[in-house]
Parts: sequence; C-alpha cells; structure tokens
Amino acid sequence: MTTTGQSDADALGCAHLLSDYLTERNTRSLPDTVRQATVVTAYAETVWARLEPHIIGAVHAEHANPRESDVWVAGEGYFLGIIATRAQQVIDAVLAAGALHTAGQGGPEWAVLEQGADVLSRLWTLTESPQVDTHLSEAHASTASWTELASYSKIFGSPVRLLPLHTEFQSEIRFDTRHWVDTEMDSGPSESNFVLDTIAAGAANARCAIPTTTVTRPDLYATQYCSVEQHLHADEVCRLQAHAAAELVTQAATALCRAFHYSTGVHTWMNFSHDITLSGRYSRHLIGQA
Repeated sequence: MTTTGQSDADALGCAHLLSDYLTERNTRSLPDTVRQATVVTAYAETVWARLEPHIIGAVHAEHANPRESDVWVAGEGYFLGIIATRAQQVIDAVLAAGALHTAGQGGPEWAVLEQGADVLSRLWTLTESPQVDTHLSEAHASTASWTELASYSKIFGSPVRLLPLHTEFQSEIRFDTRHWVDTEMDSGPSESNFVLDTIAAGAANARCAIPTTTVTRPDLYATQYCSVEQHLHADEVCRLQAHAAAELVTQAATALCRAFHYSTGVHTWMNFSHDITLSGRYSRHLIGQA
C-alpha cells in the first residue's frame, strides 16, 4: 500500500495534507469520477500515513514491556495489533475500490466496499465491546478460513501452504479482564451503521442490476445499448460510492484511535481521532463538489 511521507504526516493535520496532496495533482481538471477516486485515495493514504508510525510504536512498546502476561497472545500488544490489522484491511479495500472507481467498474467496486464494510464490523467487535476471548475468535477464524482455502486449492492442483497458526493460539489462553474497555464504548457505533447499510444495498443492487434500456426500451437495445456497468456507474451512484468509501476510512481510523487511547492512556490518539473526523468531512465536501 502506498502512503505519503510519515514525517510530514506526523507534523501536519490530515486535512492540510489532503489539500496539499490534491493541489499537487491538479485534480480540478480531472473528470468527476476520477476526481472522486483521487479524493478518497488521498484521504485513505493520508490517514494511514499519519497513524502507522504511532501504531507500530505502541505495539512494539507492548512487546518490549508487556503489562499483563509473558504470553504475547494474552497481552495488550497482540490485541492492539489485531485492531491495527483490521483497520489496515479497511484502508486497503478503500484503495482497491478507488482504482475500480477510476476504471468505471461500479459493480466490482460495490463488492470491494462490501468486503471493507465486513472487516469494519469485525473491527468494531474488537474496539466497541470486546469479550474475554475476542482475540482468540479472530485468530481461530483466520486459521479456519485459511485451512478451508487450502483444502479447495488442491482441486485446482495449486495447493496453498498451510500456516501453523493453531499452535500459537491455544484455547486455554484467556483474558481475565479488558481493563481499558470504557463504558462509552459498550453501546457500539450503532449511529454509524448507516454506512454498512448503504454499502449492503449498493452491493445487492450490483448483483441483480439490469440496464434500463433492456427493461424499458427494447426497441433501442441495438442502437443505444447500455451495459450493466454503465447503469451502475451513473453520476449519482458514483458520488454515493465515494461518500461511502470515505466514511469507511473515517469509521475504521477513529475506532482504532479510541481503542489505542483507552489501552495506552495517551491522549494523542483522541487528537488524531478529532483530526481524522474533520478531514473526513473535508473529503466528503470535496466529493460533493466533484
């Protein structure tokens, strides 16, 4: 994944960096859909560039001086590392969706955004109301899905190598407490579920879409043929996809910041969260202008 420079990202707010990023690329001269994708990509890259060095530092600190246990998977560092992994998966999905947006592939873009939304839901189980074995559930889910993929790969004569993850995550390892879980996080981000619902509706539409000319004007089918991708890539749909993609970035990054703040007690994470929220609003403002 490509990111902007870490030193610059650490010194300036995301909105400032985003503005500079777009100015350098002279986005005003780009077609609307390309400009939308550029805004979303710039926002995602800028946010991750700002957070990544601090994420690495926090997880490394837990590894160097564990607070709770000598067993890595029973400590804060592993839990924070899983949260960071899920957030990065959301960012990567948004970047992939941006490439499809630029290429005019609205149907596949909804599918990629749906994957990002699913990962965001998994991230929320870690950040909003984690249970004593949430970390193990994620590890076992990863192991089980990889094993299933490996079993199917044999059918094609292209076997996928199994990873011995199960030896690292034994069922007897448990968290007795999650001391950093705050009551403010217990209710979960229900107010943010609109982005998941929007993406689910878009993905469902992409799976069953039929071009309008096929349905309403069969007499024009030969002379004014409209492919399903043209149907799905209407201007208002493109703008909606860009808004949803930007909101995925905001929700994933701010969830990570909340969790890292409650775990480490470092208020800088809440400053990051506020900065990212403002930058998300700015990016959606730019998308609305495209």
